[in-house]
Amino acid sequence: MIRSLMFLLALLCSEMLYAQSYRIQKQEIGFGIQAKAILSRMEIVSGLEDFKSEGYKAGMHFGAFIRLRSANFLFQPEVSYGTTCNTIYAEEFSGNEGVSIKFKMRSFQVPMLVGYGIDLGEEENKTIKVLVGPVFDFITKHELSLNTERTNASPVALATGAEEAFNEFGIGLRFGVALDLDKLIINAYYEHKLSKTFDTVLIDDAGAFENRHHQWVLSVGLLLWKAN
Repeated sequence: MIRSLMFLLALLCSEMLYAQSYRIQKQEIGFGIQAKAILSRMEIVSGLEDFKSEGYKAGMHFGAFIRLRSANFLFQPEVSYGTTCNTIYAEEFSGNEGVSIKFKMRSFQVPMLVGYGIDLGEEENKTIKVLVGPVFDFITKHELSLNTERTNASPVALATGAEEAFNEFGIGLRFGVALDLDKLIINAYYEHKLSKTFDTVLIDDAGAFENRHHQWVLSVGLLLWKAN
């Protein structure tokens, strides 16, 4: 699936460059702001067999975007800052009950999206778009906490250095659809993280585990300025 999406990304880029050599029917540049609701879920690929994801957790990002349009082809770089959260949970671990590990990260996200837009009817202020591209994460702050509902004589503890073991940079692949209604822009994306959030032992005597993130992103934007 990843190879297919990367092929689509390369195809959209080549088509955009190809269109420049012909008479362009429509060119525009725009700038806007947006707010994003992010539903994030940590997937345990291997290790920590007793733990599972607690499902999608909500976070928020706020930022801005630039849009370049040439005919039906789009290039849309964005930048946003905000918080994402995740939780993994074990009903029983090493004799302890209700063990949960909570993650909270603040980061800058920089999506670099390309896409194709179709105007709906003869009204150019209504457009539906398909967008795909990489997302770069720059983590500025992270928090890690462990909670146990009921402990035994050997309580669970975070491993030494676990709080500082987050990777400060990550990359993912985002794709989705968007709808422009004049200056109002509504986007819905799915994002698959290609890099690990961290690579370390989280709990003493538990071993390391493979982890990946999945995200659903719903954003609402406002186009503040546009020039043809």
